[in-house]
Amino acid sequence: MSLPHEVTCPIPIDQLALLLRCPEILALETIDAMPPVQRAALAGFCSARAHMRDLALLIASRCDRPALERHGGAAGAFLFSQSREARVEPRSSSRAKPPVSLARRAS
Repeated sequence: MSLPHEVTCPIPIDQLALLLRCPEILALETIDAMPPVQRAALAGFCSARAHMRDLALLIASRCDRPALERHGGAAGAFLFSQSREARVEPRSSSRAKPPVSLARRAS
């Protein structure tokens, strides 16, 4: 069941889940295999969700400006600019956690 004004994902939800979890190099292969219109639609879909913002920028970096503008208008143009300016950290298959330091007890 979808909500009345909810935008549907332009790719199957299981493929989106894989894109969110896989290393960047695999995500780029999948993104590059998509048609440009689908890629732009996916970038717009992901950019509207805060938890997918990094993925949106990664996808938008593989889109051309006219495709993003056709799909998202001014928001698409802004996403294009952000994707070129953003320095997104490469994703890995597992997120490294910072080391835990234990406080020393004062003597």
